[in-house]
Amino acid sequence: MPRATVNTNTVRHELKSCEGAYVVLKPMSYGTKLGRSDQAMKMTLKSDSGPRRRGQAQTSETEISMLQKAATQIDFQNCIVEHNLEDETGRLLDFRSFNDIDSLDPKIGEEISTLIDELNNFTSEEEAGN
Repeated sequence: MPRATVNTNTVRHELKSCEGAYVVLKPMSYGTKLGRSDQAMKMTLKSDSGPRRRGQAQTSETEISMLQKAATQIDFQNCIVEHNLEDETGRLLDFRSFNDIDSLDPKIGEEISTLIDELNNFTSEEEAGN
């Protein structure tokens, strides 16, 4: 019978954006991917139904930014198994905390996000061909 469950093997990546740094990643399960989509939908509904005062309409740009942050937090929490990334005091970053994700150097954060996307194949084959 063909195996239909997520492969739990981890992959170690040396980061190009930070000399000597690495992350060990694991793929998301389908349930985690669904939860990620669920979270984005809840945030969209919450922002659509929230109270609005005259002249204070929430912009689509703000909404998109909130969704990207939520998705990134879910990705980092679920996919990063191990790493050696520290803050300026030498404390190991905790990617369960958005404060630590938020404080990441953008180049490092983007590289990790790209590696997670590649591991989980979030782009369709059609998009990759364009």
